[in-house]
Amino acid sequence: MLARSALLVGILNLGLGGGADAAAAGATLDLGVLDRFSGVETGSFNLNNQIKAEVQPAEGVETLARVFMNDLVAADADLRGENFLFVSRGAHFVVRAKREDTGNLSIGAPNVVRLQTGNLPTGVVMTKDARRAYTNNELSTSVSAFDLSTNATLALDINASTPPAPGTPEHFNLMGKMTFFTALGLPDS
Repeated sequence: MLARSALLVGILNLGLGGGADAAAAGATLDLGVLDRFSGVETGSFNLNNQIKAEVQPAEGVETLARVFMNDLVAADADLRGENFLFVSRGAHFVVRAKREDTGNLSIGAPNVVRLQTGNLPTGVVMTKDARRAYTNNELSTSVSAFDLSTNATLALDINASTPPAPGTPEHFNLMGKMTFFTALGLPDS
């Protein structure tokens, strides 16, 4: 369940994950909207289709613009079901979305708001008033904090625990997750 509004509940329809080229290859991130009383789906739309409306960044410019929402693992909404956050584990960011008057969600393309997280974000929570949000970052063993009123990352990695020591089975497990979920490979050691 994504929205906690009185009438509608947003349900993720499983789409295709992939790398930065997945949107161009037809990958989807579909979201269905259900009337929670009747159980009838009132709409369905593809959030990644909206990325096509973003301006292509200049070559050599490092930006999160036009980055595909791959490996979506979590979402949250404010109490009114108007503001949404989606976590892209593979790309290490949270993207904002708003419910339009039509009931569909919009990521605001071409002005998409992506907030960088720590490594391998696995969950997100938004405050009731939609002013702050926090992600749990599995690989970084940290929490990221966001100011949603200014669309700013307040803290990228607030330590939540001590990371496993290099060479331990727990460390190898996290390195495997980084390789699998991000397709970035392993850092040079």
